[in-house]
Amino acid sequence: MFVQLAPSPIAMFDTGMHYLAASEQWIKDYKLQGKEIIGRSHYEVFPEIGEQWKAIHRRCLQGAIDKCDGFYFVRADGTGQWISWDVRPWYKSENEIGGLLMYTADISHHKKNEALLQEATERLADAQQIAHVGSWEWNLKTNELKWSDEQYRIFGFEPHSIIPTIAITNEMLHPEDREKLAVAGNSRIDGKPYKSEFRIIRPDGDVRDIEARGKTFVNRVC
Repeated sequence: MFVQLAPSPIAMFDTGMHYLAASEQWIKDYKLQGKEIIGRSHYEVFPEIGEQWKAIHRRCLQGAIDKCDGFYFVRADGTGQWISWDVRPWYKSENEIGGLLMYTADISHHKKNEALLQEATERLADAQQIAHVGSWEWNLKTNELKWSDEQYRIFGFEPHSIIPTIAITNEMLHPEDREKLAVAGNSRIDGKPYKSEFRIIRPDGDVRDIEARGKTFVNRVC
């Protein structure tokens, strides 16, 4: 009953990998609505399961626990889905394994969002390089600073060749502009957009005029 009513995709098998129980979410995720699977072999229900998976099941039936955060599972009809899993034995008694408990999750939507985010990040990087515009983020709580690839180039470094810090940024400021920027930075805690112009001295000694625009974001969650 626990397996059947679980809100997550869970299935329970005997030592021969026959279904003893499956949750409604398992039935939904694997499009098994209207099919009687109790008592049937897992490999009959999913004939596309290959030797790699069967080897995992055999190890778990010997007492192992197997976990995976992401695997692309291709169905028999050619469709596919990203899944994660946790496979482990259940015990009839202290030393007798009765079969397997299998928890899986369809993470296709998450993987799709990851791919879209990666694509957007790459497009932004390309756009910044074309326009010669960099971007940065400064976490005032942790003092962590992040530069985009183009920000490194503007400051005269190869991308990710150094770990950016506020100290490095301040050292690169033209001495005549440091006080002006410090005053401007201390006054901008109201969250309104701001713009500054200053000079930097790059590692090769070249002096560059920089225009910076930014905004302070306040995290109001305690």
